[in-house]
Amino acid sequence: MSVVPSASDAPSSGRLPTHPRRARVSARTCWAAAGFGVTRTPVVGAIPLFAVGLSYSGIATRLATWRIWRRHRRAYRQLRPLWSVLHAAFPESTLYAGTPAAPWREALHVRRMHRRYYRRVIECRDGLVRLSPHLTAVGLREGAPPETVATLLPRALAAQAAGEPATSRAVGIILPAKDTLNADAQQLTTVSRSLSAPPPVRAP
Repeated sequence: MSVVPSASDAPSSGRLPTHPRRARVSARTCWAAAGFGVTRTPVVGAIPLFAVGLSYSGIATRLATWRIWRRHRRAYRQLRPLWSVLHAAFPESTLYAGTPAAPWREALHVRRMHRRYYRRVIECRDGLVRLSPHLTAVGLREGAPPETVATLLPRALAAQAAGEPATSRAVGIILPAKDTLNADAQQLTTVSRSLSAPPPVRAP
């Protein structure tokens, strides 16, 4: 004779008992719907991307530093013609005393390039300021372009070496539009390139 369960035998919650395996499946489904533990593939794939993101800033910083170093080294070498003639006229203005390095040895300089670049720009500017009275005496006018400065520079250096008195005070020469070291270096580099360029050939 079968026994029919009465209403009093049901759980107090009013729900029928749930099978344990079904309960585990339902819980797993709820966690997946919430976004937890859906799959492991995106998490594993995100690890290399996270590592690349961390290293990207370091690589970008090193690349920017290398570009600045390359620009300073190029300007440092381009300033050599101007720096050489001014160093011969005013050797006391040079930070590193002694005979300047040969061009081939200077091309091998790779260390302390930012300091070398800074000193060469400062020494070139200081030499032009000290030579400006003689430049004015040979006809240079304030605001003249760098090419004109390069043309009159040998005459002014010769007058300074001969001890000829300057009739004017120091004036501003090829002043940059921006008050920055790099802008000043661009002006000085233009003078230096004009000095090293061969003179134009005149037609007969």
